Amino acid sequence: MYGAADLSAMARMGAAGSTALKGEDAADLDQSKDSLALLREHIAKSPEDFFASANVAHNGLLTLEEWEAACARALAVFGREAPELAREMFGQLDQNKDGAVSREEFLDMRSAIRLFLKGANTQELIVEMFVGAVTAHLAKTSQPHDDDTSVADKTLGALMSLEMAEIHEAVTPLSKVLHEHTEQVRREHQKRDKAQAQFQHDKAEGKFCLPAAAFGSKAEFHKGLEVRGANTPASSPSVTHAAHAPAHSRMMHTNTHARAHTHKHAHTRAHTNAPIGQPS
Repeated sequence: MYGAADLSAMARMGAAGSTALKGEDAADLDQSKDSLALLREHIAKSPEDFFASANVAHNGLLTLEEWEAACARALAVFGREAPELAREMFGQLDQNKDGAVSREEFLDMRSAIRLFLKGANTQELIVEMFVGAVTAHLAKTSQPHDDDTSVADKTLGALMSLEMAEIHEAVTPLSKVLHEHTEQVRREHQKRDKAQAQFQHDKAEGKFCLPAAAFGSKAEFHKGLEVRGANTPASSPSVTHAAHAPAHSRMMHTNTHARAHTHKHAHTRAHTNAPIGQPS
């Protein structure tokens, strides 16, 4: 039988062990985050080169084994190992779960994100945020008024002296700005999809016959005008009847005019060749 003192001691030992275990888990988590940051930084230098060096088969398809080996080489420079992290990252990259990551999957995602961030003007925004951090840092450090140090050198010195908390505080508004940009892009896509759906609906009802009728018949051309609510050439008061009369009517008019012209020309020749004194 355990006495009260023994049970109390066991409880304290258990609590201490639990605290130590939590401390180890926290350390492992921090190390995993650091390894992830190091991998991201390494890949960001040149995603194209990272994929090319990792894809030893040179077939445009990155396997899990190739990815693990590439990550291991990148982390070995810093004396790190994170095989579980590498497998987790690969599982997220392999969107269609076919056991491979294509070059397009790897690079196109980064291109789309790069375009998104460019639309949010993140580079200039980050610059402006760090302007705030630098000026605040310089304001806290007394600078002699007769100091001849250039603004560029002062800025670089302040950047090298910033603490993690100062950097974090400087870039905190970035998440809000990116979220607002995300909402704006979402609204634009919804507007575009709605316009596309309306276009398809109108096209199905024949509201876009007019452009296509340029290569079709006259009936299709008139149908396009009617659908658009415009007057057909025959009913338009601003267009003469002769210009848009039926083809057979225009042909009859042309033939009649030609016969009259021929008759007049023949009469003129007959009058010119007639003997003197003889009526033509």
